[in-house]
Amino acid sequence: MRKVMYVIDSLQTGGAEKSVLDIASRLKAFEPVVCHIYKNDFLKQDFEKSGIRVISLNIDGPYNFIKGYSALKKVLKDERPDLVVASLLRSELISRLACRVLRIPNVGTFVNDTYSKYEWEALSFSMKIKIGFFWVLNMLTAKLCVGFLSNSTSIKDSNCKALFVPKNKVAVIYRGRRTDIFEYIPRAHTTPTTFLAVGRLLYRKGFEELIAAFHGFQANHPDVKLTIAGEGPHRKRLAQLISHYKLEKSVTLPGNMKDIHKVMASHDAFVFPSHYEGFSGTLVEAMLSGIPLLASDISMNKEAVVHQSTGWLFKTKDETAIRNSLEWMMSNYATSKAYAEKARAVAEKRFDIDLIAEQHDNYYQEIVNKTS
Repeated sequence: MRKVMYVIDSLQTGGAEKSVLDIASRLKAFEPVVCHIYKNDFLKQDFEKSGIRVISLNIDGPYNFIKGYSALKKVLKDERPDLVVASLLRSELISRLACRVLRIPNVGTFVNDTYSKYEWEALSFSMKIKIGFFWVLNMLTAKLCVGFLSNSTSIKDSNCKALFVPKNKVAVIYRGRRTDIFEYIPRAHTTPTTFLAVGRLLYRKGFEELIAAFHGFQANHPDVKLTIAGEGPHRKRLAQLISHYKLEKSVTLPGNMKDIHKVMASHDAFVFPSHYEGFSGTLVEAMLSGIPLLASDISMNKEAVVHQSTGWLFKTKDETAIRNSLEWMMSNYATSKAYAEKARAVAEKRFDIDLIAEQHDNYYQEIVNKTS
């Protein structure tokens, strides 16, 4: 059996790491091996429980590229994989050079909109210098990849433009989810009372606008509640906003919550106000759960949700638009539930993890056959 090696920065609990676990554990045409270059192996046991061999290089420091290159090159010589799939920039840069020397086909990944205008404007001057330096390295070494995988068309277009990568060199395969754990529970209420938002507590997730909008919404509907599940550096700011609007009894920040599919099942509606994403697995989970949803109209969300068909989209970064959307759902909950049922059916066909893994299997075989 052919072998694919996934090279990634670490095995922390991030979206890229979980995606590798979900895909690698379901491959049928390739033996998967995972190599993480830097320390942090939180998910290592999960990989090993799934029968995936993990190679831990545990390199110290965030940018020890020379040591990382030497260690990875030795692993590649020993393992001789038929294909390397690298995720996250540090690992991608190291993998490209090592694979080039050893003549092993290397596939890169586009998972973030790192070079977008919005992201750039939000950076400090020092961060712009840092990102600019790595952009040059990324652009110069991207040509060493035989292909790229992107988790959305929007991310593909953005990265191709920034890195001068031909679009025909990039395949789009969305991130998938297990569909069997999302049990559909019909919502009997005629109006929603409990709203849920999920994501890291960051400014770009749009929770500030959501809290401000909920303040005005809650004034007209005093029984409604909002839960914002997640953790992150913006917690203090969000807590201050909740206090400012005197919403302590209506809006809660419970932190990270396990079994998010169960959390979704216990709420009446889902709100996703993000300013930008790669491709949101959380939005896919909401669709699979059958929860009526409201989401910002960023291009990434439009790839998953169709306005007034599988959900309701509102103008991004617009407090008034969010409040109006909440009011719309309050008055049109039956319609929202019909959209949600359709969204669930669509998600089961498009984002089932077994289907996504099969697409990876086929893509890997295509690349190996083309380069052998």
